[in-house]
Amino acid sequence: MNVSLNEIEVTSRRAAVGAGYPQGIAEDAGAALRWLCATGLSGVEALLAALATPGEPPRTPERNDTIWAWRPATSGGRLSALLLGPCVAEWVEAAPTASPGRIVVEGLVAPLLFLPHAARLAGEGSILVEWHGSDGAARLLIHGDELALAPGSVLLPVSPAEITMSLHPAAASAGLAPTPAAASRRAAIQQGVTIADAAWQALVVLATLSFVPASAQSRLHGAGAGLVDDD
Repeated sequence: MNVSLNEIEVTSRRAAVGAGYPQGIAEDAGAALRWLCATGLSGVEALLAALATPGEPPRTPERNDTIWAWRPATSGGRLSALLLGPCVAEWVEAAPTASPGRIVVEGLVAPLLFLPHAARLAGEGSILVEWHGSDGAARLLIHGDELALAPGSVLLPVSPAEITMSLHPAAASAGLAPTPAAASRRAAIQQGVTIADAAWQALVVLATLSFVPASAQSRLHGAGAGLVDDD
């Protein structure tokens, strides 16, 4: 079905709240889905996988001069892109010294959701993102809103993967094919994007869990049209 970017952002945010995530994480999830869909990537399936697989709380990374690494605390543990993505961007931006050359995350569920945060880290520069999991691998370069992909990249893996980001790639674009991101963004804004019916309905079901039941008390707190509707 065809869905506008606003619908995608709002429904994704509500779905995250319905799944039990705090409002701040839910807002990040909505913004991430909007970025992905506007760039020509459908992240709804990845979001559903992340919402169904709660990950460990983010921890301080293992660091050295060139690499920062996030790993699950337990064997077979999982890290959530919903929780970790915003934290990684904030930790790197707040670093008192030079940012690391590489970032490594192991056991990351739905790595596609990490791309908007990688774009934030890239800023006006470029960042090379690679991941490897049991259901596929990908290699892509992000420069602003533009993406360049390696042939054969699988962009919709949902199983846990190891993701590596190079913040200062050298000759990173070799062998990568640019995607028509600008055209995709214009089309998404003007026409909306196509989402698989089953995936969208699953997201809507989660979103309805965030709704407040209608009552006099809920209207006193701002829900609905109010106790007196004299328009």
